Amino acid sequence: MKKIRITLIAALCMITAGLCILLAYGLAGGNLYRHTNHSNYPDVQKVLEKEISLDGIDSISVLYGMNHHDIYIYGSQSDTVLIKEYGYSETAEKELSTITENDNSLEIKGARWNHSNMEFGLFYFNNEYNCPHYMEIFLPSSYHGELLLETASGEIYSDIDIVSEQDVSISSISGDISFPSVTAKSADVTSTSGNVTMETIRTDADGSTGIIHISTTSGDVHITELTGKTEAESTSGNLTIETIKGNTLLRTTSGDICLTEITGTIDAESTSGNVTADILSGDTQIRTTSGDVSVNRLDGNLQLNTTSGYVKILGGEGERVVSTASGDITINGDGGSFQTDTQSGDVLVSLLNASGNIKTTSGEIRLELGELTGDLNINSSSGNAVIHLSEENAFEFDAETTSGVIKTFFDNNLNISSDRDYAHGMYGTNISGHLVQIKTISGDVTVDNKIKK
Repeated sequence: MKKIRITLIAALCMITAGLCILLAYGLAGGNLYRHTNHSNYPDVQKVLEKEISLDGIDSISVLYGMNHHDIYIYGSQSDTVLIKEYGYSETAEKELSTITENDNSLEIKGARWNHSNMEFGLFYFNNEYNCPHYMEIFLPSSYHGELLLETASGEIYSDIDIVSEQDVSISSISGDISFPSVTAKSADVTSTSGNVTMETIRTDADGSTGIIHISTTSGDVHITELTGKTEAESTSGNLTIETIKGNTLLRTTSGDICLTEITGTIDAESTSGNVTADILSGDTQIRTTSGDVSVNRLDGNLQLNTTSGYVKILGGEGERVVSTASGDITINGDGGSFQTDTQSGDVLVSLLNASGNIKTTSGEIRLELGELTGDLNINSSSGNAVIHLSEENAFEFDAETTSGVIKTFFDNNLNISSDRDYAHGMYGTNISGHLVQIKTISGDVTVDNKIKK
C-alpha cells in the first residue's frame, strides 16, 4: 500500500505541474494549437485602418515582439501605405497597435496583451484573443527604404517582392517566414522554431556584396537562390538552398545541408547531419562529426574532415585533402592532387591526372590514375593496395610489405626480393623525377595498367 500511495502522489504531482505550465503558457498568450486560416474565426473583424503617405519615410518597423500576431505584406495600388489590423470586436482601444511617424521613420507597434479569457479543450489550450489577431500592410512598389518586421509567435508572410536600397530584417520566434523575393543592402531572416521559405534573396543590387544572414533553431530553411555573402545556420533544422552566388558559411548541429549549385568559397559544418551538393565552384571547407558528405562535382580546392561518415567527391578538379576517423573515401574527377587519411575505411580514387598521398590504418586502397603529375605515396597498415596506372607514365618505384606480396605489370624493370615483399626500380624514362612509393604492413600490393577508357 505504501508503494501505491507514493506512486499516486508522484503521478498527481506531475499532472499538477503540467496543468500549471499550460495555465502559465496560456496566460502569457501562448498557443499550443495554431490556426493560420483566419476564416476559422467568424468573430474576427477589422479593428484598425490607417493610410499614411510615405513622403520622406525611409524606414518602416512593424514590431509585434510582445504578442503572437501574424504579419502579412501585400502590394498597394497607390503611393501610400495602408495598415489594417484585425481582431475580435471586443478589442479595447489600449489593445490596438500604435502607429507613430517620427521624422523619416514609421513605426507600427503591437500592444502587450494579458487576457485571461481562455478556451480549453482535450487537444488544445488557446487564448482566443491572441490567436486570430493579425496585421495587413499594403506596401507600394515605390518604397525602397529600410524594413523591419518582428513578431513573437506569429507567421510573417509577403505576397510581393521586397525591393529595398537599405537593410531588411525579418524575425519570428515561433512562426514561419515566407517571402517570394527580397532585394536589399543586407538581409537578416531569423526564426527560432519556424520554417523559412523564400524564392530569392539578393544583396548585390548596388554593385557591392552585402551580407545575407539566415538563422533558425528548430526550423527548416528552404531557399531557391541567394546572391550575396551568405551566412546560414540551424540548430536542429535542415538547410536546403538550391543556388548561391557569393561566399558561403553554413552551420547545422543536427540538420542536413543540401545544396544544388554554389559559386564562391564554401565553409560548411554539421555536427550530426549530412552534407550533399550537386555542383560547387570555389574553394571548399567541410567539417562533420557524424555525417556523410557527397558532392557530384567540385571545381576548387577541398579541405574535408569527418569523424564518422563516408565521403564522396564524384567529379571536378582541384586539391583534395580529406580525413576521416571511420568512413570510406571516394574521389573521382579530372585531376589535381589528393591527400587522404582514414583510420577505418576504404579509399577509392580515380583521376585523369594527379599526384598525392593515401594513408589508411584499416582499409582497402583502390587507385586509378591516367597521368602521374607528381609523386605518389601510399601507406596502409591493414589492407590491400591496388593501383591502376597508365603505361605511358614514367617513375621511380619503391614498394615494401611486411605480410603480403608485390605484383606489377613492369616486374622486368624491378629488383624484387625472393618473397616478393620488396621491389625497387625504374619504369620508363623518368625525366620528371616522379616517385611511386607504397608501404603496407598486412596487405598485397598490385600495380597494373588496366585503365578504364
